[in-house]
Amino acid sequence: MTLQGSSPQKNHQKVSMHGLLQQYERQVDVLTRYIEATQTSGDMEDIHQLRVAIKNIRASLSLFECCSHGGFKKRHHVTLLAPVYKRAGKIREAQVNLLMLKGYPETKAFRQFLQKRVDKQSQILIAELAAFYQPELVELNKTLTAKVADLPERQVSLLTLQFLQDNWNQTNQLLQGERSIEDLHAVRRLLKEIREIVTLLLDTGVSHFNEEVVNEVNNRLNNKLSGQGMIDVMPKLNSLKKKLKPLHGVIGDWHDREVLQADVLKYLATHKDKTLKQFIANYRRKTNKLRNKVWGDVQSLFGD
Repeated sequence: MTLQGSSPQKNHQKVSMHGLLQQYERQVDVLTRYIEATQTSGDMEDIHQLRVAIKNIRASLSLFECCSHGGFKKRHHVTLLAPVYKRAGKIREAQVNLLMLKGYPETKAFRQFLQKRVDKQSQILIAELAAFYQPELVELNKTLTAKVADLPERQVSLLTLQFLQDNWNQTNQLLQGERSIEDLHAVRRLLKEIREIVTLLLDTGVSHFNEEVVNEVNNRLNNKLSGQGMIDVMPKLNSLKKKLKPLHGVIGDWHDREVLQADVLKYLATHKDKTLKQFIANYRRKTNKLRNKVWGDVQSLFGD
């Protein structure tokens, strides 16, 4: 695969650490807003947006670590955010499961079990958010800024593109493998991170990478993959985002079904429920069919 760049234009916006840090500050502001909102409402959408905010922050942190050649380490940020992220994830999964099972009377006992989990975990989450030590995040962000703020613009551009291309190449490698459930979970993570970083770049005003940067990344990675490459749609990053959007939705649907299945099977290991057991057997066949569709859609990103 050969990356394709664009010739410099008068209005070309280069990737700069200043712009990335400004956008990161906005991400932190969004996180703070949903920490407060979740404590007040416990609303399903607030919990979802809380997790989205943390995911966006983690994607930015991964990029900062890459651009600094490891001079900045994200692990302290990740450790601080992990308990809230995981707790909110448990609640979110149970809430989504409840929505997916609505209208299936044979799942009544399991839905009651899930609702109890939501109520209990929500109380714990609200307490954890109240105890979340935001000054520690402020101090960690000061360290982050000191480590990355003065990185050369060229280095940031090169390593940002290389970061994206590495994820893309890993996805393509997984397509060549066994295509297991675990592989698809990994593809989901890689493509989500690409989408998050592309969104971050677009929000900072970056529309494309110039030809010089693309050529150097090609040489560094020695790209020899065939088919459609990620940067075939770049000079316009927005084109890549549009390509990933529908795939993001169908992978999310598949993932939700897999989570529900795992939850039901775990429940059945300790509860006798013949009707629920039959329900999930039929459900799994539909999920397997959807998984095959997802692999096909991922393959289409790379060409036939």
